Amino acid sequence: MYKAGNSVEQVYGGSVIKQGDRTPFGFIFRDENGEAVNLTNATVKIKVANEKALLLEKTAILRDGNTAEFSLGQADITGSGDMRLEFTVTYANGIQEKFPSDDWQRIRITPTLEDIEKTGIAYLTFEKMKADFTQKVADLNERVDNIVAESGNSNIEIMEAREDTEGNSYTTLKKRIDAEENKINILIRKEANIEKFGASRDPLANNTQAFQSAYNAVSTNGGTIVIPDGNFNAPKLNIVDPNVKVIGHGTLKNGGLIIGHPTIIKDLNFVVKDITIEYDSITTGNNGIELRNARRGKILNVNFRKVDKAIYTQPIGVFQHCSRVQMENLLIDGANYVLYMDRPNGFNDYTIGDFSLKGSQAFGGINYNHIYGLGVDGLVLVGNTFFFPSYSGASPTKGQNVYIDYGNFIQITDNNLFEAGTEGILLNRVQNQNIKGNNIAWPGQRLPSDGIKFIGGNQTGNEFVFSIVAENNIMFPTGSGISLGDNASDMKVSDNNIRTAGSSQYYYGDPTALANASHFGITSGVNTKRNSITDNNTSNNINNIQGDNFQDGNLDINNNVIKTTRVQTLSTNTSQIDVKGTDRVHLNQPTANTITTLINGYGGQKIKLLAFNGNTTIQRNSSILLRTTRNLILKANESIELTYTSGAWYETGRTAQELPIVQTISTNDTTIDVSASDRIHLNQPNTTTITAFNNAYGSQEITLISFTGNTTIQNNSSIVLKDAVDAKIPNTGVMKLIYTTGKWFEMFRSF
Repeated sequence: MYKAGNSVEQVYGGSVIKQGDRTPFGFIFRDENGEAVNLTNATVKIKVANEKALLLEKTAILRDGNTAEFSLGQADITGSGDMRLEFTVTYANGIQEKFPSDDWQRIRITPTLEDIEKTGIAYLTFEKMKADFTQKVADLNERVDNIVAESGNSNIEIMEAREDTEGNSYTTLKKRIDAEENKINILIRKEANIEKFGASRDPLANNTQAFQSAYNAVSTNGGTIVIPDGNFNAPKLNIVDPNVKVIGHGTLKNGGLIIGHPTIIKDLNFVVKDITIEYDSITTGNNGIELRNARRGKILNVNFRKVDKAIYTQPIGVFQHCSRVQMENLLIDGANYVLYMDRPNGFNDYTIGDFSLKGSQAFGGINYNHIYGLGVDGLVLVGNTFFFPSYSGASPTKGQNVYIDYGNFIQITDNNLFEAGTEGILLNRVQNQNIKGNNIAWPGQRLPSDGIKFIGGNQTGNEFVFSIVAENNIMFPTGSGISLGDNASDMKVSDNNIRTAGSSQYYYGDPTALANASHFGITSGVNTKRNSITDNNTSNNINNIQGDNFQDGNLDINNNVIKTTRVQTLSTNTSQIDVKGTDRVHLNQPTANTITTLINGYGGQKIKLLAFNGNTTIQRNSSILLRTTRNLILKANESIELTYTSGAWYETGRTAQELPIVQTISTNDTTIDVSASDRIHLNQPNTTTITAFNNAYGSQEITLISFTGNTTIQNNSSIVLKDAVDAKIPNTGVMKLIYTTGKWFEMFRSF
């Protein structure tokens, strides 16, 4: 004998009510020992079913620690008849228990004479329709059985039974029965399974008519086209009516979806979910899902394999002909493009609006771009991982992870963008962007390129950008980390981490092009303004920041004007160099040439002059104060560094190896003119004391070498010697002095 694990006791409400009665039912649940179950902090759900189907689910109200109560409200549709009740109790600790364990609790709902609309059971008209169809199929089955059982005119009867009331004939009775059942499913579930309309998994089958028939079945009032498991040769199915879903776990082979009317913009509210679209090869035009004049839709959990463009918006010259499309959790394995937003030639407006692509992956075989957008008004790219083929494959075509031309309100955040052939992100004629938190690794493998690059400004004046570029990790770009193009303005560039710009580690392009490219952590073009560039880590780069020193508002972390590096190459003979916005000049003058002045310098500006040949001489004059009193001839690969202050350029360093200017003193002079000397040979015939070195300049250094031992250097107010005493230089003895603050100071002596 079996013992029930639990039971249900009805404590009020009765077990028979009429339709429309709102009397509450109360129940107590008992365990195997008959003890009342404690319902504190529990939830109780009730299922109500008749003999054919589950009709209703409700949540009970807990009146005390033991009693669960529910009643049938006006919106609760059950019909009349015997009803079975099942209770599910979820305790506070998460454990669930169903009551009663041995059977169902039962109640009876009897019909009422009141107006059916007033009792809240209008849905019974649909129930009646469902019952009529079900009865129709049952009658048909009974009729078939009778035909088989009866003798006589069975063949005629069978032929009659194969034809429906609309005159459609079927080859077998089973096919007619299946068709009637399919009609019921479409009416009840608004669902059309392509197999019910003749679709076959045969790789040679032509399923065009099956797909079209399934679409026709749900197109008028909306519904779901079901793609069951398996591979189905598919046409390019055109969806032009609202509220159509394409759902399932099957694969459309060598065909995709075209969503939208050719000429009429519609709010379609379409859904494509959980299917796979696959072609035999990546061929131009073999697109996965094409959108045209389609607004409002979702593309979710779809796999694309060997497609030209996984999702493609057709080039229609209408403002935002496609908009408000959500794409999530896509998986792309082999494609030319992931998302391609096209526009007609010459159409200079937005063709799409408010697209979003989230949580998707393209992990192999992308030939051109992941995102390619022309005329984009609102695009959100969040949490995607986009790979190109590895650099070892040396793809001749791969470009940017993200390319946008003519865009507005673009959000690119928290993406992994890997192994681009050119830029990781390239934005042309855009404004109002938020580029934040992306990992951009190894961009520019095919051509020297930047991690993030802006070209120009907005669409018309080419002046404004209004963008935030923040908290991006950019690793191993072959160009610069971040490049702000000419005329870029109103940009906030902060907290970016840029590693090793100019790296050749993953580069397979022309090595000469890489060597000639600029490599900076962050670079900005000319005529930029109102930009804030702060708190960026640009370690391991040749230069941290490159830009125009005369732009407004580019600041470092201490609100100082950024010390930039802009390279200028001088390939013509000229006596002056315009150094506005320049920090380094490459001297490549074709023939012997003398530089006499540097113009348009600013206070504190530093500049480095680097010779590429031996043709350039730097003249020492009132505007260029060299360390020595003579002109400087720069040999190839030699350089000099200058700083602009108080209206003149002062030498601060040089790599030039310059022979000293030697002056020999063979008379017993007590003062020496050193304006043209940096080494003095003392060959005085008699004992002589030198009291002064005249015509010195700031930081001038002189070396004194005695050839006779007759010379003494006097310690006085203009010559400050070690130990503050006169020094007689012995034969071959050496002393070195430096001029500063109006005096000569001893630096060194060999005796």
